[in-house]
Amino acid sequence: GCVGGFAGERCEACAVGYVGDASPPSTCMECKIDRHCAGGHAVSVSDDGARGACVCECENGWDPSTGCGVCSAGFVANGPDACLECTGAGHCSGHAAQVTSDAARKECVCTCSDMWAGASCSECAAGHVLAAWPALCKACSLEADCSENAASVTDDGSRNECVCTCKAGFEGGSCDRCRAGYFVSSTGAGGVALACTQCTSADHCSGNAAAVTSDAARGLCECTCRTGWAGARCDVWTLGASASGANFSGTGFPALGSRPVYNLLSPDGTRHVVVGSDGKAYLYDATDASAAPVLIDGAYGEGSFSADGELLALQPYLFDASVFGGSPPYSPLLDMGGGGFAEFSPDDAEL
Repeated sequence: GCVGGFAGERCEACAVGYVGDASPPSTCMECKIDRHCAGGHAVSVSDDGARGACVCECENGWDPSTGCGVCSAGFVANGPDACLECTGAGHCSGHAAQVTSDAARKECVCTCSDMWAGASCSECAAGHVLAAWPALCKACSLEADCSENAASVTDDGSRNECVCTCKAGFEGGSCDRCRAGYFVSSTGAGGVALACTQCTSADHCSGNAAAVTSDAARGLCECTCRTGWAGARCDVWTLGASASGANFSGTGFPALGSRPVYNLLSPDGTRHVVVGSDGKAYLYDATDASAAPVLIDGAYGEGSFSADGELLALQPYLFDASVFGGSPPYSPLLDMGGGGFAEFSPDDAEL
């Protein structure tokens, strides 16, 4: 018979429980627990079947590849001589799709089910709120938690309430009301707003409002009229009394030839600039309603007088207002270019 751990008809291979140093082997080494499974938690040891390596059979939870000295994947160390299995119920609140251990075998790692989050899957995931602890996290949805006026929905950060992000013009917890500056233009069951229309000067204040918003009930637009305009829709022209008491509201604006859309009174109340809807601007003597107006040629935009009344900025030009009242035409000091609104700073230092 063969000796030294060899086997076979010609003693050319290692026997069961032995491993060779080559193929064919020159020596065969016996697999022993104290030599190959020194981790201290081996039950038995044998060869791998090919007589190439010794294989340890470990106590439950220990890793054979480490000689039964380290916990297996899915287990964590529970003291120096025990490995504890990671389970969904024990470590992931029963809400894990998968559970294993970290590489150091110190902590269990949970992969939570869709609606759950947190290291132990004990929290609702983003976009969900707690509905019936500990069994359920409910997904926030536009249909269930908002209205058709919501653009998106998510949780409030504490996972207690769903929060709706409303479309333009809407507000409220479920986006069922019009926000300030909008009015209800269509309602559904229970008076829920289905459409909110923005209040604008052009559409609701005849284009003559300095500011516009909606009333508290969101049923009407409220206009704050520019100087010279009045009425709920800023469609009544009333210049009012000038510094000397002359009142243009009764005499109108001779030579204007169109509806007045903008007016500007000099700081001392003696000169009045009025721009018509045709874009033409005229200078009026605010102390004498019978005085002939003068066309300010080429000026058309909104503007302002300097605080001392010496300059007039009326797009696109800057004028020397101190010559107003003298012989026209009035030539601009500067072509500012472009359109829009020109306004002096309170100290006249900037325009």
